[in-house]
Amino acid sequence: MPDLYPGLDLPVRGPAVMRGVARLTRVCAYDRPNNFLLDDRPSRSDPVAQPVTAGSSVADLHALLRAARVPGPYLLVGHSFGGLIVRLYASTYPRQVAGLVSIEASTEFVRDQLTPQQNALVEQVSFEADSVPGIDPPLEIADFYTSFDQMIRAKAARPLRPTLPMVVLTRGLPALPLPPHLALPPGFPDVDTLDRTWRTAQGWLAALVPYARHVIARKSEHYVQTEQPELVIDSVRRELRMVRPTTVRCRGGGDSCRARVSLAGGASDKRVTIELSDTDLRLISVRPNRPLLRGAYGLFDQRLRRGGSEYTFGLNAVQSTPAGSYLVFTFRAVGAAEAAADGGGRVDGPGWGSA
Repeated sequence: MPDLYPGLDLPVRGPAVMRGVARLTRVCAYDRPNNFLLDDRPSRSDPVAQPVTAGSSVADLHALLRAARVPGPYLLVGHSFGGLIVRLYASTYPRQVAGLVSIEASTEFVRDQLTPQQNALVEQVSFEADSVPGIDPPLEIADFYTSFDQMIRAKAARPLRPTLPMVVLTRGLPALPLPPHLALPPGFPDVDTLDRTWRTAQGWLAALVPYARHVIARKSEHYVQTEQPELVIDSVRRELRMVRPTTVRCRGGGDSCRARVSLAGGASDKRVTIELSDTDLRLISVRPNRPLLRGAYGLFDQRLRRGGSEYTFGLNAVQSTPAGSYLVFTFRAVGAAEAAADGGGRVDGPGWGSA
């Protein structure tokens, strides 16, 4: 595609993101129909009628995951128009999404900052930019403005849950130039206006979820995943730590024991198991190691399992929780009557509840 879009002469480093994330978890990727890959190969998916919307792309992705028998929940990573698709997927199928990594994602917030005339011109130029002659099947033509309307309706009906892990990656360098064959109409927003509205929109996107991480890729243009792939890999790594189950041991003997559960980097509906040193132990207290952590975490669905040898619960904590932060769980032996009276040692933590 560099012959059609000179700005797309990208520093592609191969499948660095795919290789890096594959060391952490199972990776599934797909070619959207009517696209070209970054190595100039055409999409391997069957072509579809154009234009497409984020809604039609969500339906395609959902059907693909079902046909491939890939079970959720999913940590979804999307770039540009794909970023809008994965966010709409998260609002459409909230139980199926464990986290989002948004890379230079298209958002409805750009439209909010332009005048009606400017929006009409941007929509016109967007269609013209994607309508490249002489290619069969035609390139994907994204109907951004219909997609924005779909996203607005979806987020009103099902906003992203507050505990959803979310990272927004935004370029630090100026945007790629438009294709040279495009003649920009009078009144079209200048480059500085488009760049400013884009950056503002990225900040508003990050504000959709409390404590979402907004990372500026200072060495990247629009294709952060090829220019700074380590930022994408690190974002996935952080979100996996937030959602993956963990098991810790309670240190002590038959009379009492203590366990530390890390809060660093946050947690989202994370299942935690504490292995107890004796089946007669019951939870007495849960305390953060730092007073400022109060209100920044929440426990839910606490219970004893396996004859009292394990204590399990769900954990939520804000993504900005600093390194070295943890909860101290204290257990002590109690008599049978006390154990029956206290219901198995349920202690509700402050802060967030279940999502």
